[in-house]
Amino acid sequence: MSVKAESLLFGGNIKLNGLLGEIVQPKLKDFIEHDIAINDFISPFYLIVSAYVENGGIDKPLLSLIAINIQLSRDGRDTILDNFLVSLSMLYKGFKLEMLEFEDSIVIAIKESDEIKYLIDDDNFIDLCEAVMDMFKIKVEKEDADLDLLDAPPEIIEKIKKGRKEFRAKQREKKNNLEFFDMCNELIHINNEYNYDKVLNMTIWQIKNSYSILTVKNAQDNYVNSGSVQWKAEDFPDWRKETKIKK
Repeated sequence: MSVKAESLLFGGNIKLNGLLGEIVQPKLKDFIEHDIAINDFISPFYLIVSAYVENGGIDKPLLSLIAINIQLSRDGRDTILDNFLVSLSMLYKGFKLEMLEFEDSIVIAIKESDEIKYLIDDDNFIDLCEAVMDMFKIKVEKEDADLDLLDAPPEIIEKIKKGRKEFRAKQREKKNNLEFFDMCNELIHINNEYNYDKVLNMTIWQIKNSYSILTVKNAQDNYVNSGSVQWKAEDFPDWRKETKIKK
């Protein structure tokens, strides 16, 4: 799944393929209002994408995520289902969610009143996960996923549990959580066009993108205007080239 650049750049809704319909890009204020950490929002989607990338596919990605949740609950550990459902409610803002269980599969119905508008199932869940990674400017490489071949449900559970533990250990440390808000703080103060209210109403992709562009541009401007060094224009990277939109 590859989200259109214009949707990411301007923060509009994202149209997905088939039964997934259209999802909303949450703004920073939405995470604060729902009292959910950005890392907790990402975690379920990240785990499935990392397993998918590592192994070249997963037979039943949505069912696998639910199975992990059940196993973690039995172990007396924090489950990921609650955060996952909050994440979905933010992506499908204004709709009702209903989990429908079948003998060998699970479907999440996205309802408008009592009418099913969209459906998330094992055939399209990986597309939704990849779209979320695009929304958060996260690129999952094969070496990021320390998972072995996933040939059977028990292995899926154990290996993605391991990935979950490593991901949360890395991403949910206080230092790393603060780094994103340090980025917001710097963005507000390095350019007069940004203020607290404006940043609150930006998507995570927009914040990361604006920060990366402004820091590179400011570094070039300061270098050029300092007058303390000799330089040639052709020796200094053009900030416009350095900040081309990348996924």
